[in-house]
Amino acid sequence: MIDELEFGKILAVLEDMYPRYTLEPRVVKAYYAVLGDLDVDLLKAATLQIGSENRPFFPAAGELRQCAFDLVERQSGVPTAWDAWAEVCKRIGDHGYVRVPEFSHPLIQRTVDAVGGWLTLCMSENSIADRARFAQAYETLAQRERTQFRMLPAVREALELAGGEQRRAVEALTSECADKLREPRRP
Repeated sequence: MIDELEFGKILAVLEDMYPRYTLEPRVVKAYYAVLGDLDVDLLKAATLQIGSENRPFFPAAGELRQCAFDLVERQSGVPTAWDAWAEVCKRIGDHGYVRVPEFSHPLIQRTVDAVGGWLTLCMSENSIADRARFAQAYETLAQRERTQFRMLPAVREALELAGGEQRRAVEALTSECADKLREPRRP
């Protein structure tokens, strides 16, 4: 977490990049509420990235936050849905249904489980439909993980406090969606 003084300096650099924009103290406080939980080096990198882009207007706090997390994701090595599917296909060829392989990223394993499991994929006769279902499930799970990772700590705390009935309703809905993903599609 960054302190407010250092945060103000980073925003001042951004203000210098957009000379038509003048930061007011209340704006700095509002930006700090949205960006203050970020690592100082990550925020500096996002500031430089935003400043290097051809943007006509001073960025919103959410744009800076999104840029910061996009930079983290780029470095994290999370495979794309298509790279993940290629890895699954390679493992099917290497291992077959005899044993479940280890994958390069846990998201791949969770997606395999979400679409019916390893044996289901190995025994399937419709790899085109499997690929589509896998990609859809992978993107859904990746988006859920991305949303959780990017969530402001204050929002996360509020959700945890709200918990209870609302959490159970969301879990039921999520389970229902996962069940629908597992259902074979009819032409």
